[in-house]
Amino acid sequence: MISTSFFGHLTQDAKVAGADGAQFVSFTVAVNDGGDAYFLDCAYWSTSLLQYLKKGSAVFVMGKLRARPYVDGKGTPRPGLRCNVLAVRLAGATPKDQQNSEPIPL
Repeated sequence: MISTSFFGHLTQDAKVAGADGAQFVSFTVAVNDGGDAYFLDCAYWSTSLLQYLKKGSAVFVMGKLRARPYVDGKGTPRPGLRCNVLAVRLAGATPKDQQNSEPIPL
């Protein structure tokens, strides 16, 4: 596996998913790299930050990349990556429509 870290914004609210009887949080981070946009699927094996991982939230992610090919809507096989998240930090403000007065655990 390849270790990585990146900063970006969530493309939609995080969701709880499951695999082999365990729950994890699934989310996609849009990363801007000098005008090019990359979308990284992420799996975080804890549900503790689910309520804070909302569309538009800025996050810093550290994890390990794994190949995860997929088939697109037209039936064409495509290469893909998934980041198995080791740590995620909320960076910056929560989107205005999601703000509340509760502290965010880090």
